[in-house]
Amino acid sequence: MSKRILTLDIGSHAIKLAEFSIDKQNGIVLVHFGQQELRQRNSSSEDRSTEISQIIKQLLSEYKSQAREAFLTISSQSTLMRAVKLPPVEAAQIEKIIGFEAQQIIPFPLEEMAWDYQMVPSRSGDGEEALIVAVKKEILEPECRAIANAGLHVQFADAGPLALYNAYRFNYGYHPESVLILDLGAKATNLLFIEGSTFYSRSVPIAGNHITQQIANEFQETFQAAETLKKGKGYVNLGNDYADTGDPTSTRISHLIRNTMLKLYSELTRSINFYRTQQNGASPVRIYLTGGTAMIPYLDLFLAEKMKLSVEYFNPLKNISLHPSIDREAFRSKVFFLSELTGLALRAAGSAPIEITLSTPWIKQKIAERQRAPYLVASLIILFLLFTFSATAVWREITITQQLLETAQAENAQYQATASQLEPLEKNLDQLQHYLDQAKILGDQRQFWHQILNELHRCIPVGVWITELIPQFNGYGLNELVPPEKPAPPPSRPKPSAAPSGTTAPQADASPKPAPPTQINQLKIKGFFEKNLQPAVINTFVSALAESPLFDINPEKITEAIISTETPQDSDALGWSYELRIKLKTPLSIQP
Repeated sequence: MSKRILTLDIGSHAIKLAEFSIDKQNGIVLVHFGQQELRQRNSSSEDRSTEISQIIKQLLSEYKSQAREAFLTISSQSTLMRAVKLPPVEAAQIEKIIGFEAQQIIPFPLEEMAWDYQMVPSRSGDGEEALIVAVKKEILEPECRAIANAGLHVQFADAGPLALYNAYRFNYGYHPESVLILDLGAKATNLLFIEGSTFYSRSVPIAGNHITQQIANEFQETFQAAETLKKGKGYVNLGNDYADTGDPTSTRISHLIRNTMLKLYSELTRSINFYRTQQNGASPVRIYLTGGTAMIPYLDLFLAEKMKLSVEYFNPLKNISLHPSIDREAFRSKVFFLSELTGLALRAAGSAPIEITLSTPWIKQKIAERQRAPYLVASLIILFLLFTFSATAVWREITITQQLLETAQAENAQYQATASQLEPLEKNLDQLQHYLDQAKILGDQRQFWHQILNELHRCIPVGVWITELIPQFNGYGLNELVPPEKPAPPPSRPKPSAAPSGTTAPQADASPKPAPPTQINQLKIKGFFEKNLQPAVINTFVSALAESPLFDINPEKITEAIISTETPQDSDALGWSYELRIKLKTPLSIQP
Protein backbone atom coordinates (compact mmCIF):
# COMPACT_ATOMS: atom_id res chain seq x y z
CA MET A 1 0.00 0.00 0.00
CA SER A 2 1.17 3.53 -0.75
CA LYS A 3 2.11 5.93 2.00
CA ARG A 4 0.22 9.20 2.19
CA ILE A 5 2.06 12.33 3.32
CA LEU A 6 0.51 15.71 4.09
CA THR A 7 2.73 18.79 3.83
CA LEU A 8 1.66 22.19 5.17
CA ASP A 9 2.90 25.72 4.55
CA ILE A 10 1.27 28.24 6.92
CA GLY A 11 2.24 31.62 5.54
CA SER A 12 1.37 35.16 6.56
CA HIS A 13 -1.43 35.36 3.98
CA ALA A 14 -2.51 31.83 3.14
CA ILE A 15 -2.37 28.17 4.10
CA LYS A 16 -1.17 25.70 1.48
CA LEU A 17 -1.71 21.95 1.84
CA ALA A 18 -0.46 19.20 -0.46
CA GLU A 19 -0.96 15.44 -0.22
CA PHE A 20 1.51 13.07 -1.84
CA SER A 21 1.38 9.32 -2.43
CA ILE A 22 4.71 7.51 -2.15
CA ASP A 23 5.19 3.88 -3.15
CA LYS A 24 7.92 1.72 -4.67
CA GLN A 25 6.12 1.15 -7.96
CA ASN A 26 5.15 4.65 -9.09
CA GLY A 27 7.50 6.79 -7.03
CA ILE A 28 6.08 10.12 -5.83
CA VAL A 29 2.62 11.26 -6.94
CA LEU A 30 0.86 14.53 -6.11
CA VAL A 31 -2.67 13.54 -5.10
CA HIS A 32 -4.23 16.79 -3.85
CA PHE A 33 -3.38 20.46 -3.45
CA GLY A 34 -5.43 23.07 -1.63
CA GLN A 35 -4.94 26.71 -0.74
CA GLN A 36 -7.00 29.26 1.21
CA GLU A 37 -6.26 32.78 2.36
CA LEU A 38 -6.17 33.78 6.02
CA ARG A 39 -8.33 36.57 7.38
CA GLN A 40 -6.27 36.97 10.61
CA ARG A 41 -3.11 37.93 8.72
CA ASN A 42 -1.33 40.17 11.19
CA SER A 43 -2.42 38.46 14.39
CA SER A 44 -0.74 35.83 16.54
CA SER A 45 -3.76 35.50 18.79
CA GLU A 46 -6.00 32.54 19.50
CA ASP A 47 -8.28 33.76 16.71
CA ARG A 48 -5.55 33.07 14.16
CA SER A 49 -4.91 29.59 15.59
CA THR A 50 -8.63 28.83 15.47
CA GLU A 51 -8.83 29.99 11.86
CA ILE A 52 -5.82 27.85 10.91
CA SER A 53 -7.52 24.77 12.38
CA GLN A 54 -10.78 25.55 10.59
CA ILE A 55 -9.10 26.07 7.21
CA ILE A 56 -7.12 22.83 7.51
CA LYS A 57 -10.29 20.92 8.41
CA GLN A 58 -12.06 22.47 5.43
CA LEU A 59 -9.25 21.55 3.02
CA LEU A 60 -9.11 17.98 4.34
CA SER A 61 -12.88 17.64 4.05
CA GLU A 62 -12.90 19.08 0.54
CA TYR A 63 -10.46 16.45 -0.74
CA LYS A 64 -11.69 13.68 1.59
CA SER A 65 -8.12 13.07 2.68
CA GLN A 66 -7.46 10.10 4.96
CA ALA A 67 -3.84 11.03 5.75
CA ARG A 68 -3.15 12.04 9.33
CA GLU A 69 0.63 12.51 9.50
CA ALA A 70 1.54 16.11 8.73
CA PHE A 71 4.86 17.84 8.04
CA LEU A 72 5.30 21.60 8.39
CA THR A 73 7.60 24.06 6.63
CA ILE A 74 8.77 27.21 8.45
CA SER A 75 9.46 30.42 6.49
CA SER A 76 12.98 31.75 6.15
CA GLN A 77 12.08 34.92 8.11
CA SER A 78 11.34 32.82 11.20
CA THR A 79 14.40 30.56 11.04
CA LEU A 80 18.08 31.12 11.73
CA MET A 81 20.62 29.20 9.62
CA ARG A 82 24.38 29.33 10.04
CA ALA A 83 27.19 27.14 8.74
CA VAL A 84 29.96 26.69 11.32
CA LYS A 85 33.45 25.34 10.68
CA LEU A 86 34.31 22.98 13.54
CA PRO A 87 37.78 22.53 15.00
CA PRO A 88 39.35 19.09 14.56
CA VAL A 89 37.95 16.99 17.43
CA GLU A 90 37.08 13.37 18.11
CA ALA A 91 33.72 12.09 16.91
CA ALA A 92 32.51 11.69 20.49
CA GLN A 93 33.06 15.41 21.10
CA ILE A 94 31.20 16.72 18.03
CA GLU A 95 27.80 16.91 19.75
CA LYS A 96 29.28 18.92 22.62
CA ILE A 97 31.18 21.27 20.29
CA ILE A 98 28.11 21.87 18.13
CA GLY A 99 26.01 22.62 21.22
CA PHE A 100 28.59 25.21 22.24
CA GLU A 101 28.69 26.75 18.75
CA ALA A 102 24.88 26.84 18.61
CA GLN A 103 24.76 28.82 21.83
CA GLN A 104 27.22 31.33 20.33
CA ILE A 105 25.30 32.01 17.10
CA ILE A 106 21.71 31.76 18.42
CA PRO A 107 20.77 35.05 20.16
CA PHE A 108 18.34 33.33 22.54
CA PRO A 109 18.68 30.62 25.23
CA LEU A 110 18.76 27.18 23.63
CA GLU A 111 15.89 25.97 25.84
CA GLU A 112 13.67 28.50 24.04
CA MET A 113 14.61 27.13 20.61
CA ALA A 114 13.86 24.11 18.45
CA TRP A 115 17.10 23.44 16.62
CA ASP A 116 18.99 20.75 14.74
CA TYR A 117 22.17 20.41 12.70
CA GLN A 118 23.66 18.40 9.85
CA MET A 119 27.20 18.06 8.59
CA VAL A 120 27.42 19.39 5.02
CA PRO A 121 30.28 19.91 2.55
CA SER A 122 32.22 23.09 3.19
CA ARG A 123 31.96 25.80 0.54
CA SER A 124 35.72 26.24 0.69
CA GLY A 125 36.13 22.59 -0.31
CA ASP A 126 38.20 21.57 2.72
CA GLY A 127 36.05 19.02 4.52
CA GLU A 128 32.71 19.54 6.22
CA GLU A 129 30.99 22.14 8.34
CA ALA A 130 27.96 22.04 10.63
CA LEU A 131 24.75 23.57 9.29
CA ILE A 132 22.78 24.75 12.36
CA VAL A 133 19.08 25.61 11.93
CA ALA A 134 16.90 27.03 14.73
CA VAL A 135 13.41 28.46 15.27
CA LYS A 136 11.80 29.80 18.44
CA LYS A 137 9.42 27.40 20.16
CA GLU A 138 6.91 30.22 20.61
CA ILE A 139 6.68 30.45 16.81
CA LEU A 140 6.64 26.71 16.07
CA GLU A 141 4.41 25.29 18.81
CA PRO A 142 1.28 27.46 18.27
CA GLU A 143 1.14 26.36 14.63
CA CYS A 144 1.68 22.72 15.62
CA ARG A 145 -1.11 22.94 18.19
CA ALA A 146 -3.45 24.46 15.62
CA ILE A 147 -2.63 21.61 13.22
CA ALA A 148 -3.23 19.06 16.01
CA ASN A 149 -6.62 20.68 16.72
CA ALA A 150 -7.50 19.97 13.08
CA GLY A 151 -7.00 16.24 13.70
CA LEU A 152 -3.49 15.88 12.24
CA HIS A 153 -0.33 14.52 13.85
CA VAL A 154 2.69 16.80 13.35
CA GLN A 155 5.83 14.74 12.82
CA PHE A 156 8.36 17.57 12.52
CA ALA A 157 9.00 20.93 10.88
CA ASP A 158 11.61 21.85 8.29
CA ALA A 159 13.03 25.21 7.20
CA GLY A 160 11.60 26.54 3.92
CA PRO A 161 14.98 27.17 2.19
CA LEU A 162 16.11 23.61 2.96
CA ALA A 163 12.88 22.17 1.54
CA LEU A 164 13.42 24.29 -1.58
CA TYR A 165 17.00 23.00 -1.87
CA ASN A 166 15.80 19.37 -1.60
CA ALA A 167 13.16 19.99 -4.29
CA TYR A 168 15.81 21.43 -6.63
CA ARG A 169 18.23 18.54 -6.16
CA PHE A 170 15.46 15.97 -6.75
CA ASN A 171 14.12 17.60 -9.91
CA TYR A 172 17.27 19.12 -11.46
CA GLY A 173 20.01 16.86 -10.11
CA TYR A 174 23.59 17.86 -9.36
CA HIS A 175 25.22 20.65 -11.39
CA PRO A 176 28.60 22.20 -10.58
CA GLU A 177 27.69 25.68 -11.85
CA SER A 178 26.06 28.25 -9.58
CA VAL A 179 22.32 28.91 -9.86
CA LEU A 180 20.03 31.27 -7.96
CA ILE A 181 16.45 30.44 -6.93
CA LEU A 182 14.22 33.43 -6.13
CA ASP A 183 11.29 32.48 -3.91
CA LEU A 184 9.10 35.61 -4.08
CA GLY A 185 6.56 35.44 -1.26
CA ALA A 186 4.26 37.96 0.38
CA LYS A 187 6.51 39.50 3.05
CA ALA A 188 10.00 38.68 1.77
CA THR A 189 11.96 37.25 -1.12
CA ASN A 190 14.21 34.34 -0.26
CA LEU A 191 17.45 33.99 -2.24
CA LEU A 192 18.89 30.48 -2.45
CA PHE A 193 22.32 30.15 -4.09
CA ILE A 194 23.09 26.53 -5.08
CA GLU A 195 26.54 25.58 -6.29
CA GLY A 196 27.32 21.89 -6.59
CA SER A 197 26.53 20.29 -3.23
CA THR A 198 26.69 23.59 -1.30
CA PHE A 199 24.12 26.32 -0.86
CA TYR A 200 23.63 29.71 0.80
CA SER A 201 20.34 31.42 1.75
CA ARG A 202 19.32 34.94 2.72
CA SER A 203 16.12 37.03 2.67
CA VAL A 204 15.36 40.58 1.50
CA PRO A 205 12.23 42.46 2.67
CA ILE A 206 10.95 43.22 -0.84
CA ALA A 207 8.07 41.06 -2.05
CA GLY A 208 4.36 40.99 -2.91
CA ASN A 209 3.15 43.02 0.07
CA HIS A 210 5.49 45.85 -0.87
CA ILE A 211 3.87 46.05 -4.33
CA THR A 212 0.36 45.88 -2.88
CA GLN A 213 1.08 48.70 -0.43
CA GLN A 214 2.44 50.88 -3.23
CA ILE A 215 -0.77 50.30 -5.23
CA ALA A 216 -2.91 51.05 -2.16
CA ASN A 217 -1.07 54.34 -1.60
CA GLU A 218 -1.28 55.33 -5.27
CA PHE A 219 -5.00 54.59 -5.70
CA GLN A 220 -6.06 55.42 -2.12
CA GLU A 221 -7.55 51.94 -1.74
CA THR A 222 -7.56 49.37 1.04
CA PHE A 223 -4.86 46.74 1.13
CA GLN A 224 -7.30 44.01 0.05
CA ALA A 225 -8.59 46.09 -2.87
CA ALA A 226 -5.02 46.83 -3.93
CA GLU A 227 -4.24 43.11 -3.80
CA THR A 228 -7.16 42.45 -6.16
CA LEU A 229 -5.91 45.15 -8.54
CA LYS A 230 -2.41 43.67 -8.51
CA LYS A 231 -3.65 40.19 -9.38
CA GLY A 232 -6.17 41.36 -11.97
CA LYS A 233 -4.32 44.13 -13.82
CA GLY A 234 -0.70 43.97 -12.70
CA TYR A 235 2.35 43.22 -14.81
CA VAL A 236 5.96 44.38 -14.93
CA ASN A 237 6.42 47.34 -17.24
CA LEU A 238 9.36 46.54 -19.53
CA GLY A 239 10.22 50.13 -20.42
CA ASN A 240 9.77 52.48 -23.35
CA ASP A 241 10.66 49.88 -25.96
CA TYR A 242 7.45 47.95 -25.23
CA ALA A 243 3.88 49.09 -25.81
CA ASP A 244 1.42 49.38 -22.90
CA THR A 245 -1.85 47.49 -22.75
CA GLY A 246 -3.93 50.61 -23.35
CA ASP A 247 -5.61 50.36 -19.96
CA PRO A 248 -4.59 53.47 -17.91
CA THR A 249 -5.12 51.68 -14.58
CA SER A 250 -3.08 48.67 -15.69
CA THR A 251 -0.32 50.97 -16.98
CA ARG A 252 -0.09 52.86 -13.66
CA ILE A 253 0.09 49.59 -11.75
CA SER A 254 2.77 48.22 -14.10
CA HIS A 255 5.02 51.23 -13.42
CA LEU A 256 4.59 50.78 -9.65
CA ILE A 257 5.51 47.10 -9.99
CA ARG A 258 8.53 48.03 -12.12
CA ASN A 259 9.76 50.44 -9.44
CA THR A 260 9.55 47.69 -6.81
CA MET A 261 11.30 45.22 -9.10
CA LEU A 262 14.09 47.76 -9.67
CA LYS A 263 14.62 47.80 -5.89
CA LEU A 264 14.65 44.00 -5.90
CA TYR A 265 17.17 44.07 -8.75
CA SER A 266 19.46 46.29 -6.66
CA GLU A 267 19.19 43.87 -3.74
CA LEU A 268 19.95 40.94 -6.05
CA THR A 269 23.07 42.65 -7.33
CA ARG A 270 24.27 43.39 -3.80
CA SER A 271 23.48 39.84 -2.65
CA ILE A 272 25.38 38.29 -5.56
CA ASN A 273 28.40 40.49 -4.81
CA PHE A 274 28.19 39.52 -1.14
CA TYR A 275 27.95 35.82 -2.06
CA ARG A 276 31.01 36.10 -4.30
CA THR A 277 33.19 38.14 -1.96
CA GLN A 278 32.14 36.94 1.51
CA GLN A 279 30.99 33.36 0.80
CA ASN A 280 33.62 32.49 -1.85
CA GLY A 281 30.85 31.62 -4.32
CA ALA A 282 30.61 31.97 -8.08
CA SER A 283 28.22 34.26 -9.93
CA PRO A 284 25.01 32.39 -10.90
CA VAL A 285 24.58 31.38 -14.53
CA ARG A 286 20.82 30.90 -14.26
CA ILE A 287 17.90 32.19 -12.18
CA TYR A 288 14.81 30.16 -11.26
CA LEU A 289 11.60 31.87 -10.13
CA THR A 290 9.06 30.45 -7.69
CA GLY A 291 6.58 31.69 -5.07
CA GLY A 292 3.24 33.48 -5.41
CA THR A 293 4.68 36.85 -6.49
CA ALA A 294 6.56 35.14 -9.33
CA MET A 295 3.19 34.86 -11.11
CA ILE A 296 3.32 38.55 -12.08
CA PRO A 297 3.46 38.67 -15.90
CA TYR A 298 6.75 39.62 -17.60
CA LEU A 299 8.78 39.30 -14.41
CA ASP A 300 11.05 36.74 -16.07
CA LEU A 301 11.67 39.06 -19.05
CA PHE A 302 12.42 42.00 -16.76
CA LEU A 303 14.97 40.07 -14.68
CA ALA A 304 16.54 38.48 -17.75
CA GLU A 305 17.08 41.92 -19.28
CA LYS A 306 18.46 43.46 -16.09
CA MET A 307 20.58 40.56 -14.85
CA LYS A 308 21.80 39.48 -18.31
CA LEU A 309 21.12 35.87 -17.27
CA SER A 310 18.83 33.05 -18.31
CA VAL A 311 15.63 33.24 -16.20
CA GLU A 312 13.28 30.25 -15.93
CA TYR A 313 10.31 29.28 -13.78
CA PHE A 314 11.17 26.60 -11.23
CA ASN A 315 9.21 23.36 -11.77
CA PRO A 316 8.99 21.41 -8.48
CA LEU A 317 6.97 18.65 -10.19
CA LYS A 318 9.46 17.97 -12.97
CA ASN A 319 10.10 14.41 -11.71
CA ILE A 320 6.84 13.99 -9.83
CA SER A 321 3.65 12.53 -11.29
CA LEU A 322 0.17 14.04 -11.00
CA HIS A 323 -2.80 11.97 -9.90
CA PRO A 324 -5.32 11.37 -12.74
CA SER A 325 -7.96 13.34 -10.81
CA ILE A 326 -5.92 16.58 -11.16
CA ASP A 327 -6.76 18.84 -14.11
CA ARG A 328 -3.32 19.58 -15.54
CA GLU A 329 -4.32 22.73 -17.42
CA ALA A 330 -6.06 24.26 -14.42
CA PHE A 331 -3.13 23.27 -12.21
CA ARG A 332 -0.46 25.25 -14.12
CA SER A 333 -0.88 28.43 -12.07
CA LYS A 334 -0.61 26.53 -8.78
CA VAL A 335 2.86 25.11 -9.43
CA PHE A 336 4.40 28.33 -8.03
CA PHE A 337 3.16 27.42 -4.53
CA LEU A 338 4.44 23.82 -4.43
CA SER A 339 8.23 24.20 -4.28
CA GLU A 340 8.67 24.00 -0.50
CA LEU A 341 5.79 21.53 -0.09
CA THR A 342 7.42 19.17 -2.59
CA GLY A 343 10.80 19.36 -0.85
CA LEU A 344 9.11 18.71 2.47
CA ALA A 345 7.42 15.58 1.06
CA LEU A 346 10.79 14.32 -0.21
CA ARG A 347 12.25 14.94 3.25
CA ALA A 348 9.40 12.95 4.84
CA ALA A 349 9.95 10.13 2.33
CA GLY A 350 13.64 9.92 3.27
CA SER A 351 14.99 10.84 -0.19
CA ALA A 352 16.53 14.26 0.51
CA PRO A 353 20.19 15.30 0.91
CA ILE A 354 19.41 17.77 3.76
CA GLU A 355 17.47 16.25 6.65
CA ILE A 356 16.95 18.83 9.38
CA THR A 357 14.29 18.02 11.99
CA LEU A 358 12.86 20.91 14.00
CA SER A 359 10.88 19.56 16.92
CA THR A 360 9.87 20.52 20.47
CA PRO A 361 9.17 18.51 23.65
CA TRP A 362 5.44 18.96 23.03
CA ILE A 363 5.69 17.42 19.54
CA LYS A 364 7.83 14.55 20.82
CA GLN A 365 5.34 13.88 23.62
CA LYS A 366 2.45 13.67 21.14
CA ILE A 367 4.42 11.29 18.92
CA ALA A 368 5.25 9.08 21.93
CA GLU A 369 1.58 9.01 22.94
CA ARG A 370 0.58 7.86 19.45
CA GLN A 371 3.27 5.20 19.49
CA ARG A 372 2.01 3.88 22.82
CA ALA A 373 -1.60 3.83 21.67
CA PRO A 374 -1.45 0.41 19.86
CA TYR A 375 0.08 -1.22 22.94
CA LEU A 376 -2.58 0.34 25.12
CA VAL A 377 -5.34 -0.98 22.84
CA ALA A 378 -3.79 -4.45 22.81
CA SER A 379 -3.59 -4.44 26.59
CA LEU A 380 -7.26 -3.50 26.85
CA ILE A 381 -8.24 -6.29 24.46
CA ILE A 382 -6.29 -8.88 26.45
CA LEU A 383 -7.86 -7.61 29.65
CA PHE A 384 -11.33 -7.85 28.13
CA LEU A 385 -10.71 -11.45 27.01
CA LEU A 386 -9.54 -12.40 30.47
CA PHE A 387 -12.75 -11.05 31.97
CA THR A 388 -14.81 -12.78 29.27
CA PHE A 389 -13.34 -16.22 30.08
CA SER A 390 -13.73 -15.62 33.80
CA ALA A 391 -17.48 -15.23 34.27
CA THR A 392 -17.27 -15.46 38.04
CA ALA A 393 -14.68 -12.72 38.17
CA VAL A 394 -16.82 -10.57 35.91
CA TRP A 395 -19.86 -11.03 38.17
CA ARG A 396 -17.78 -10.16 41.18
CA GLU A 397 -16.51 -7.04 39.46
CA ILE A 398 -20.11 -6.00 38.74
CA THR A 399 -21.04 -6.43 42.38
CA ILE A 400 -18.03 -4.43 43.53
CA THR A 401 -18.87 -1.73 40.98
CA GLN A 402 -22.42 -1.45 42.34
CA GLN A 403 -21.09 -1.07 45.86
CA LEU A 404 -18.68 1.60 44.73
CA LEU A 405 -21.51 3.38 42.94
CA GLU A 406 -23.59 3.46 46.11
CA THR A 407 -20.61 4.80 48.05
CA ALA A 408 -20.00 7.43 45.38
CA GLN A 409 -23.64 8.51 45.51
CA ALA A 410 -23.42 8.94 49.29
CA GLU A 411 -20.22 10.96 48.97
CA ASN A 412 -21.79 13.03 46.19
CA ALA A 413 -24.60 14.04 48.58
CA GLN A 414 -21.97 15.26 51.03
CA TYR A 415 -20.19 17.18 48.28
CA GLN A 416 -23.43 18.92 47.31
CA ALA A 417 -23.74 20.23 50.86
CA THR A 418 -20.13 21.40 50.78
CA ALA A 419 -20.62 23.13 47.42
CA SER A 420 -22.82 25.81 49.01
CA GLN A 421 -19.91 26.75 51.24
CA LEU A 422 -17.74 27.51 48.23
CA GLU A 423 -19.93 30.34 46.95
CA PRO A 424 -18.21 33.08 49.04
CA LEU A 425 -14.90 32.11 47.47
CA GLU A 426 -16.14 33.26 44.07
CA LYS A 427 -15.81 36.84 45.27
CA ASN A 428 -12.05 36.44 45.20
CA LEU A 429 -12.06 35.73 41.47
CA ASP A 430 -11.90 39.43 40.56
CA GLN A 431 -8.71 39.91 42.55
CA LEU A 432 -7.15 36.79 41.04
CA GLN A 433 -8.15 37.99 37.58
CA HIS A 434 -6.41 41.29 38.31
CA TYR A 435 -3.19 39.42 39.11
CA LEU A 436 -3.52 37.45 35.87
CA ASP A 437 -4.00 40.66 33.90
CA GLN A 438 -0.82 42.08 35.42
CA ALA A 439 1.05 38.92 34.47
CA LYS A 440 -0.26 39.23 30.91
CA ILE A 441 0.95 42.84 30.74
CA LEU A 442 4.43 41.71 31.78
CA GLY A 443 4.34 39.02 29.10
CA ASP A 444 3.28 41.56 26.47
CA GLN A 445 6.13 43.87 27.50
CA ARG A 446 8.61 41.04 27.11
CA GLN A 447 7.18 40.01 23.75
CA PHE A 448 7.35 43.62 22.54
CA TRP A 449 11.16 43.59 22.78
CA HIS A 450 11.29 40.36 20.77
CA GLN A 451 9.20 42.04 18.07
CA ILE A 452 11.48 45.10 18.01
CA LEU A 453 14.63 42.98 17.66
CA ASN A 454 13.02 40.86 14.93
CA GLU A 455 11.98 44.00 13.01
CA LEU A 456 15.49 45.47 13.24
CA HIS A 457 16.95 42.16 12.03
CA ARG A 458 14.45 42.04 9.17
CA CYS A 459 15.03 45.61 8.01
CA ILE A 460 18.78 46.07 8.41
CA PRO A 461 20.61 45.97 5.04
CA VAL A 462 23.65 43.85 4.35
CA GLY A 463 26.82 45.59 5.47
CA VAL A 464 25.16 47.64 8.21
CA TRP A 465 25.72 46.85 11.89
CA ILE A 466 24.12 48.01 15.14
CA THR A 467 26.53 48.57 18.04
CA GLU A 468 24.24 50.32 20.56
CA LEU A 469 20.48 50.18 21.15
CA ILE A 470 19.44 52.71 23.82
CA PRO A 471 15.82 52.90 25.05
CA GLN A 472 14.75 56.52 25.69
CA PHE A 473 11.84 58.68 26.75
CA ASN A 474 11.64 62.01 24.88
CA GLY A 475 15.35 61.83 24.11
CA TYR A 476 16.55 60.81 27.60
CA GLY A 477 17.81 57.42 28.69
CA LEU A 478 16.32 55.36 31.50
CA ASN A 479 19.04 56.47 33.96
CA GLU A 480 18.51 60.15 33.20
CA LEU A 481 15.88 62.40 34.78
CA VAL A 482 13.35 64.17 32.62
CA PRO A 483 14.09 67.92 32.89
CA PRO A 484 11.26 70.11 34.23
CA GLU A 485 9.27 72.11 31.73
CA LYS A 486 10.32 75.42 33.38
CA PRO A 487 13.49 75.99 35.40
CA ALA A 488 12.93 76.61 39.12
CA PRO A 489 13.66 80.22 40.28
CA PRO A 490 17.01 80.65 42.05
CA PRO A 491 16.90 80.79 45.86
CA SER A 492 16.85 84.24 47.40
CA ARG A 493 20.08 85.47 48.94
CA PRO A 494 20.06 85.50 52.78
CA LYS A 495 20.40 88.74 54.67
CA PRO A 496 23.78 89.32 56.38
CA SER A 497 22.21 89.61 59.81
CA ALA A 498 20.37 86.26 59.44
CA ALA A 499 23.48 84.21 60.36
CA PRO A 500 25.87 84.53 63.30
CA SER A 501 29.42 85.64 62.72
CA GLY A 502 31.69 82.85 61.46
CA THR A 503 28.82 80.80 60.09
CA THR A 504 27.25 80.47 56.70
CA ALA A 505 23.55 81.04 56.16
CA PRO A 506 21.67 77.92 55.13
CA GLN A 507 20.78 77.78 51.49
CA ALA A 508 17.19 77.35 50.31
CA ASP A 509 16.29 73.88 49.17
CA ALA A 510 16.75 73.33 45.49
CA SER A 511 13.66 72.61 43.42
CA PRO A 512 12.58 68.96 43.68
CA LYS A 513 14.03 66.67 41.08
CA PRO A 514 11.50 65.33 38.56
CA ALA A 515 10.63 61.68 38.64
CA PRO A 516 12.38 59.26 36.25
CA PRO A 517 10.46 58.15 33.11
CA THR A 518 7.89 55.37 33.42
CA GLN A 519 7.81 54.41 29.77
CA ILE A 520 9.91 54.16 26.62
CA ASN A 521 8.74 55.99 23.49
CA GLN A 522 11.82 55.97 21.28
CA LEU A 523 15.10 54.18 20.58
CA LYS A 524 18.55 55.59 19.91
CA ILE A 525 20.46 53.35 17.49
CA LYS A 526 24.20 53.67 16.92
CA GLY A 527 26.33 51.63 14.56
CA PHE A 528 28.46 51.64 11.44
CA PHE A 529 28.33 50.46 7.85
CA GLU A 530 31.01 49.30 5.46
CA LYS A 531 33.22 51.80 3.69
CA ASN A 532 32.18 50.58 0.25
CA LEU A 533 28.56 51.56 0.96
CA GLN A 534 27.13 55.03 0.58
CA PRO A 535 25.33 56.94 3.36
CA ALA A 536 22.13 56.34 1.37
CA VAL A 537 22.11 52.80 2.80
CA ILE A 538 21.02 54.35 6.12
CA ASN A 539 18.09 55.95 4.26
CA THR A 540 17.23 52.46 2.98
CA PHE A 541 17.45 51.13 6.54
CA VAL A 542 15.15 53.87 7.89
CA SER A 543 12.72 53.44 4.96
CA ALA A 544 12.40 49.75 5.79
CA LEU A 545 11.78 50.65 9.45
CA ALA A 546 9.10 53.15 8.36
CA GLU A 547 7.11 50.29 6.82
CA SER A 548 7.09 48.44 10.14
CA PRO A 549 3.95 48.70 12.30
CA LEU A 550 6.16 49.21 15.38
CA PHE A 551 7.94 52.44 14.48
CA ASP A 552 6.53 55.97 14.04
CA ILE A 553 8.51 57.23 11.04
CA ASN A 554 7.14 59.46 8.29
CA PRO A 555 8.19 57.71 5.03
CA GLU A 556 8.41 61.11 3.34
CA LYS A 557 10.63 62.58 6.09
CA ILE A 558 12.97 59.73 6.96
CA THR A 559 15.89 62.12 7.40
CA GLU A 560 14.27 63.37 10.62
CA ALA A 561 15.13 60.01 12.18
CA ILE A 562 18.82 60.24 11.12
CA ILE A 563 20.89 62.13 13.69
CA SER A 564 24.25 61.76 11.95
CA THR A 565 26.38 59.80 9.51
CA GLU A 566 30.11 60.46 9.81
CA THR A 567 33.05 59.55 7.61
CA PRO A 568 35.79 57.70 9.51
CA GLN A 569 38.91 59.78 10.14
CA ASP A 570 41.05 56.71 10.67
CA SER A 571 41.86 54.81 7.47
CA ASP A 572 41.82 51.54 9.46
CA ALA A 573 38.25 52.09 10.70
CA LEU A 574 35.69 49.47 9.79
CA GLY A 575 33.32 51.92 8.12
CA TRP A 576 31.02 54.92 8.45
CA SER A 577 29.33 55.59 11.75
CA TYR A 578 25.70 56.57 12.05
CA GLU A 579 23.17 57.46 14.73
CA LEU A 580 19.35 57.20 14.53
CA ARG A 581 16.49 58.17 16.81
CA ILE A 582 13.40 56.05 16.08
CA LYS A 583 10.04 56.75 17.68
CA LEU A 584 7.76 53.92 18.76
CA LYS A 585 4.13 54.00 17.64
CA THR A 586 3.06 52.53 20.96
CA PRO A 587 5.09 53.58 24.03
CA LEU A 588 6.26 50.68 26.16
CA SER A 589 5.69 50.94 29.90
CA ILE A 590 8.67 49.92 32.03
CA GLN A 591 6.45 49.27 35.03
CA PRO A 592 4.04 46.33 35.46
